[in-house]
Amino acid sequence: MAAAPGHRHSSRIDLNNTLKQRLSFLAKLLVTAGLFWWIFDGVDLTALRSRAENLSYFTGLFCVAALTVQSVIAAFRLRLLCGFMGTGISIPISWQYTLVGMFFNQVLPSTIGGDAVKAWLLSQRDDWTLRLSLHCVVIDRALGLLSLLVVIAVTMPWVIETIQEKQAVIAIALVVVVGVLGTLTFIFLPRLPEALERTRIVGELRSLRNAFRGIFGAPAIYGFAGIYGVSMYILNVGVVWFVAQQVDIGVGFVECLVIVPTALLVSVVPISIAGWGLREGAMVAGFAYVGTSATDAVFLSVTLGASVTVVGLVGGLVWMLTNTRNLPGDKNAPR
Repeated sequence: MAAAPGHRHSSRIDLNNTLKQRLSFLAKLLVTAGLFWWIFDGVDLTALRSRAENLSYFTGLFCVAALTVQSVIAAFRLRLLCGFMGTGISIPISWQYTLVGMFFNQVLPSTIGGDAVKAWLLSQRDDWTLRLSLHCVVIDRALGLLSLLVVIAVTMPWVIETIQEKQAVIAIALVVVVGVLGTLTFIFLPRLPEALERTRIVGELRSLRNAFRGIFGAPAIYGFAGIYGVSMYILNVGVVWFVAQQVDIGVGFVECLVIVPTALLVSVVPISIAGWGLREGAMVAGFAYVGTSATDAVFLSVTLGASVTVVGLVGGLVWMLTNTRNLPGDKNAPR
């Protein structure tokens, strides 16, 4: 029996989507490989190995522990938003979703792949639709990025003092301004031409905008979310600074505070796998302004990235051990 036309059309769409996903992954893999080739071309591999050999087990455990604490803080922020936007979830469940999201951020070809998985997990719960779950997770991500922009904005006086190249300072300031203005434009999204207003995309954007406005109408919510976000990025800065002190790389905390947040912001751009290569390149460029060699900058960045990966692998273990059909509040759980 011949396949129905509708079935053939659906199969063709699925095939095209699969092909696009594979091509996207291949492109990001090539970008990541190209970035690493460019970065490591100027790195002394012998010196890099020597740095790694001087890294004690205690330092490695400290880095992983600090980033585990960071995941707990992220879980508190997700729980805060869930309680405001819908039915609340417990800290253990929120942490579970956060760890699983971290895992998929590492294995999917993007720094935001884990967000989609978190939204799906949240949508499996009672009273949570996929639309509401996506709104919650997108707002969680947006508040995280805003917190990062706040950290960079607050440290701009030190950025100006540390980075002597005027063009680089202007570029950093421009990113902050564009990020803030972009957020304000979205919150106060003006009415578009009627033809666009009737489209589904604009309707969804307005729905998301309304949810975002609701957050900023509750000072306690965005206040605590901001505190959580800023503290997470300060932890990243602290990890890089601590590792530098342990292996005698001569950078101070303020210098790390100037460079690391900007590197983390660059790594969010979804053109490489889990931000690898982008973060290293930004660290090399940033630490060069304070006289740190490319080898040492790469070492600090890779140590940070490896620590994040270890915590993400814990999330992978949580994912394998999780039976999503039996989570408390799961709409699919047996009654």
